[in-house]
Amino acid sequence: MSRKVLPFQALKVWQFPETTYHPIGSTEDSNLYVYDGEETYTGYKIKGFIFVDEDYQEATTWREMFIQVIKRLARDNPNKIMELASSRLKSGYTTIFTDYEDIRRTKIMPSVYLKTSISNFGKMNCLRQLFDLFDIDYGELQLDALPPKEEI
Repeated sequence: MSRKVLPFQALKVWQFPETTYHPIGSTEDSNLYVYDGEETYTGYKIKGFIFVDEDYQEATTWREMFIQVIKRLARDNPNKIMELASSRLKSGYTTIFTDYEDIRRTKIMPSVYLKTSISNFGKMNCLRQLFDLFDIDYGELQLDALPPKEEI
């Protein structure tokens, strides 16, 4: 004969787990902006981002966000990123990729380095051009950022 377990008895056996998870929309100081391909976020302070189908990622600097997004693009299509790095046509977004190491560059993947010492305008402009190249909708990037404080 089977015995029924009532819901309140189950809670005594299997306790609810404790978590620190807070959905992005539930915090008061969350300002999630959907990238439109135009905004440069100059003067904004980044807190995190969501790119494509990944979970929310914290980022304390725009540089950190830029590197992570480019690494994701490189993971999805390494051949295209390697082509950009080895391209001798140095105009537009191709200028930020190289196939050689340099103190101002960050390694993205083997033999591919990214120039990261550029302005927010430059970073967002580069991402816009890369999204066009990779056929990614701008809205796939959502940024959790605080706008600049208005001067009174």
